[in-house]
Amino acid sequence: MLEKGKAILKYQQPAFERAIAHHLKIAFGLDDEPKYTTREFEALVKGGLTPLQALQAATINGATLLGVDAGVIEPGKAADIIAIDGDPLKSIAAVEHVVFVMKNGKVITR
Repeated sequence: MLEKGKAILKYQQPAFERAIAHHLKIAFGLDDEPKYTTREFEALVKGGLTPLQALQAATINGATLLGVDAGVIEPGKAADIIAIDGDPLKSIAAVEHVVFVMKNGKVITR
């Protein structure tokens, strides 16, 4: 996995910049330990997305690219929701401060 990472790193930023320049939808993804998931937000912002675009990459863009109807929280729809302490639009690092997670209508605590 380390060798794979090294091999693709030199192509990653130029490809990312081309995707941004051509207004392509970027979806959030991670091939690493789940505990590093929130770091991907910072990597997306460092790579050139705004904090809002990084959040959209992890939510609406992924759903749209998979052909899933998403983007509305209302009765009859399924959603997993998180609440964070802070404003991720001001500092994307706020996603590190999860207050709760709701899955299938139930709050899951840490």
